[in-house]
Amino acid sequence: MVLAGKSNKSNDNDKVADTATWRKGLFERYETLRNITLENMPKLWSGLEFALSVKTILNIKGCTLPFGGIILGPSSSLKTVIVELFRGYPNTHYTDKFSARSMVSHNSGLSEEKLQQIDMLPKIKNKLFLTPELAPIFSAREEDLIEILGIMTRILDGHGFESDTGSQGHRGYAEDIMFVWIGVAVDIPYRVLKQLSVLGPKLYFFRLPKSEEAEDYYFDQKDHVFAEKRQKIHLALLEYLGYFDMNPDVELVQVDESASSFGLPKIPLNHKDKDEELAHRYIIRLAILLSHLRAVVPTWETRDTQGTEYAYTFANIEDPSRAIEVLRNLARGHALSQGRENITVDDIPVVIQTVLSTASLERVRIFDILIANRGRLTTSQIETYLDISPPTARRTMTELKATGLVDMTDVSAPEQHEIRLKEKFRWFSTEEFYNLRSLKEKSPHIESLVYV
Repeated sequence: MVLAGKSNKSNDNDKVADTATWRKGLFERYETLRNITLENMPKLWSGLEFALSVKTILNIKGCTLPFGGIILGPSSSLKTVIVELFRGYPNTHYTDKFSARSMVSHNSGLSEEKLQQIDMLPKIKNKLFLTPELAPIFSAREEDLIEILGIMTRILDGHGFESDTGSQGHRGYAEDIMFVWIGVAVDIPYRVLKQLSVLGPKLYFFRLPKSEEAEDYYFDQKDHVFAEKRQKIHLALLEYLGYFDMNPDVELVQVDESASSFGLPKIPLNHKDKDEELAHRYIIRLAILLSHLRAVVPTWETRDTQGTEYAYTFANIEDPSRAIEVLRNLARGHALSQGRENITVDDIPVVIQTVLSTASLERVRIFDILIANRGRLTTSQIETYLDISPPTARRTMTELKATGLVDMTDVSAPEQHEIRLKEKFRWFSTEEFYNLRSLKEKSPHIESLVYV
């Protein structure tokens, strides 16, 4: 239900001027938030930028595909702070713990009316779903893990969820349920990645950059008060979010019967035809890469001695169509978070970081080394760079071959092989991709702040 239509303006020129003013003002507040974050907690910014992009997907009018984004980082990497900064903001649902059965309850001791009041699924509809710690879920028993991942992957389709039990029979919600999810974890265990590949990979990850600071850095921080720095960032974020909701073209959509009169701001993107073609092509290449990077490939030794050769089954490579749509929405969220209606190459770095996080850390590390070495690696190089044994190196090379990312050949040295990126992935080893990956945001030209 739309609570309020688009703002009525005296004429089209006034509307254009108001929208242009909003876009410029939003970008200024975005830059202020970034600068305050970098000044007080520089390690926080990349994750906060990702979170803002995910949150803004919820504000795109007509976008009905949920996004599940999990921020990964070691202990004390500030990842939980990112989630808590949004806590309590309108149209969010925060929980420290939830179970698979909490989405659609089948408690035999409650009436249907009571069950609808406690069901979690309708509570996250049209909201930013916040979960600051997912370790208990990822460490659950195998059967519990399969159940919750199965339910969450189905809910991430965006078409509700229905289930049957002996206590309550058939219950659920046969309706479109849009939401975006930001969760937090240290990392994703292999068994979780394996189950996701079987159920359908609907979750996306964002690994925070790892940094090791010198002793002087920590000494300089001795007089800094964490709470004060966090408060400065929080105030800048609230200022930014409040201004975002003032878009003159906004439509306020009712979230639920108990929602405040403010509703959920939905903003139309009417200039998709002005998206940069090259940006879309980059997204397609990244989605195709991701479909190979996160494929699970069983391998095993084919000799009785400590392995010299490995066999494998063919990898189940996902169709990239859904990933293209999801990653495009992420890029649109990033663009709109800065007040832009169209995707540019400035939105691609956050997509790159997401793609290279949405796979096992080991595979991403070797892919990084591979593209840094111009798309070619030998067994001994992998042993040296990753500090692993020769059998493990050969097994890793076999996995990459099975995913379709590389070709593998023997070399003259005993028990040595070489892998080379397949032709369709060679672009990732070019200077163009390197520069794109390290691209820093640029202030938009002033003409991009007005409609054309």
